[in-house]
Amino acid sequence: REYATSGEAIHCLHLHQIFSKLKELPNKIYIENSDKFDDRELGKINETINGFVKLFYIDKEPDKNFLNFIIEWAKHICSLTNPRIALHYPFNYNSIGLLSELYFKEKQVESICFLSKDRILIKYEEYDCDGYNAEILALSGFGKSENEFDLDFLKCHTDIKTSLIHLEKLTDYKLRLKLNGNLATSRKYNKNGEFLNNFDTDHEYNELVISLINYQAKENSPPTQIAFRGIPKFFEKVINTKAKKIFSLENNKNPLSKTCYVTNGSDIYFLNYHKIMTQK
Repeated sequence: REYATSGEAIHCLHLHQIFSKLKELPNKIYIENSDKFDDRELGKINETINGFVKLFYIDKEPDKNFLNFIIEWAKHICSLTNPRIALHYPFNYNSIGLLSELYFKEKQVESICFLSKDRILIKYEEYDCDGYNAEILALSGFGKSENEFDLDFLKCHTDIKTSLIHLEKLTDYKLRLKLNGNLATSRKYNKNGEFLNNFDTDHEYNELVISLINYQAKENSPPTQIAFRGIPKFFEKVINTKAKKIFSLENNKNPLSKTCYVTNGSDIYFLNYHKIMTQK
């Protein structure tokens, strides 16, 4: 840091001395136990984490979001070098904090969710001047390809346009959209990667609401105005039936992923077309 701020050129000998000093700094153990990695692999992961932390935080404790991201990245590097281990993907809810710090610093984010391993959907608290309130951000080249697929899908399927969320290209890695409604998935996070809600746990509550509706109908009593939480199971069946018809998924027996549709009252709109079509 002294060399970087002094205006002097850094000679390769100086770099050698700097890195030698960094190696002399004590190592910390950031991960002690893991179901996925053995002790030898954990040693490599901790060495990688220590290398990054020493380089960027030589004189202070590492930032929490930075550390969480580097831990995921170190696991990813380790999984790449060992065919025994399933690939550990570095972009997950633990990585969101650093992504938010770098990308969403000046924006008020309502929620973030993963459309796939390579794309995230960000919903903002406010609409921009053009009326858009959400973006799809590609995290890799694969995510960029998924964005391109979705844009091409919209162009080629004007016949079902009214059932689809319109997307607009901003950059090669970014799309914007108007998200008027709620993305059905329960896997939503805030800017720091903290879990926001879980609609799946509301199934019992929704069953009670249905039981109450049936009871009041049987007794001819006025219905109580109680709203469902999340997406009731019977409504999921309606959505899956509609999706099969629109996207010609008649032979697919798997339920549609909840990252693929938005609900607004009784209205249903679809997005994440790449994931829908790979279910065929």
